[in-house]
Amino acid sequence: IRDSYGLKQSGRLWYKTLRDYMEAQGYHCLDMDQCVFIRHNGDKWVIVVAYVDDLLCFSNDGDMKQQFISELSQKFSVSNKGKLQYYLGINIQAHGHTGSMDQKKYIQELLEEFAGEARDWHTVTTPIAGKPSTDLRPLTAEESATHRRMVGCLVYVSIMTRPDIAHAVSLASRHLHSPTVRDRVACMRIYKYLSWTLDYKLTFSSPNSTISLHVDSD
Repeated sequence: IRDSYGLKQSGRLWYKTLRDYMEAQGYHCLDMDQCVFIRHNGDKWVIVVAYVDDLLCFSNDGDMKQQFISELSQKFSVSNKGKLQYYLGINIQAHGHTGSMDQKKYIQELLEEFAGEARDWHTVTTPIAGKPSTDLRPLTAEESATHRRMVGCLVYVSIMTRPDIAHAVSLASRHLHSPTVRDRVACMRIYKYLSWTLDYKLTFSSPNSTISLHVDSD
């Protein structure tokens, strides 16, 4: 992949190279996410998740996992980072049959990056204000660009590990083309809420546990 950096088609060429290799090894990619590859051997399986040239490997069989790493290293230059702990801004921990995901470090980096946008990061206990701002003055071009980046980072956090801010982020994202002071105030409140809830995390328990989903859909 080093030789393709900077080329217009580098991403497509790398994915095609990786996919051709994976399919030749007996893997198939998911229709819903073509960066996820799966291989079955009876009740044993290996799942490989690709993000550019960073690959995650999961398996319920140690031999199949080691076989994948060995075969991959024969085709590409591979650096095995060992047990997954931090990936794409997400801290991942596993303890027995329980796992957790959080973005504390990533959120702290965002708070430091956007510190100049706030007088202080005094904490709030909810991501949405009881009485939203009514200031409709438009932001400057520079302020608008910063606002869009701030919202974009919040979208990533809400999707990955913080569903508790999803609705607030949706509201703050409504006027990205021409944001106002009201939109910036709403965005800043979400960051203040995150600074108060830095230790929040998603926790997944034993696979024998029941997951209940509630959907309100027309």
